[in-house]
Amino acid sequence: MGVIIMLLSHLSQEALLSKQATFQPSKNTIVEATRLVNQLDFTDQNATLISYHGWQAEKVLATEVIYRKWLVLHKVYNQEIKLAPNKQLDEYWHFHILDTRKYMQDCNLVFGSYLHHYPYFGLTDAETAEDLHNAFQRTRDLFIKHFGHDLIGVSNRCSSTSCR
Repeated sequence: MGVIIMLLSHLSQEALLSKQATFQPSKNTIVEATRLVNQLDFTDQNATLISYHGWQAEKVLATEVIYRKWLVLHKVYNQEIKLAPNKQLDEYWHFHILDTRKYMQDCNLVFGSYLHHYPYFGLTDAETAEDLHNAFQRTRDLFIKHFGHDLIGVSNRCSSTSCR
């Protein structure tokens, strides 16, 4: 029975990878997702990161830009494929989530539902660690494809949130 479940899980992952490889969002899809994400206001969050958590303004603004692009990818790919942030992006996302009312409103505006955060992704066993690595590589590939630059080197050099 366990072998069947593992096989089905593997087939499901293969289907998602295949879907990601064949799905080509239109320019209009990217533009519309960007328009929605650009309606979000991170002024209070950014001020908190600078005033109370010691982030430099340049770091906050650069991370906000990357976070917006990461949200665009979630919108465009309809949350059907796993995307993984790097450590700095993950920290920024955490601060967004902490403002629970605003986060829920923002998710409803952009996605029509809640964008869940699973903080244990990649931490439980070797299989999920590989899933995290694959999701992070997929995220990097999609950043290059849609935004013309890699996720690494923009926010920090940490490979993914597994670098905690």
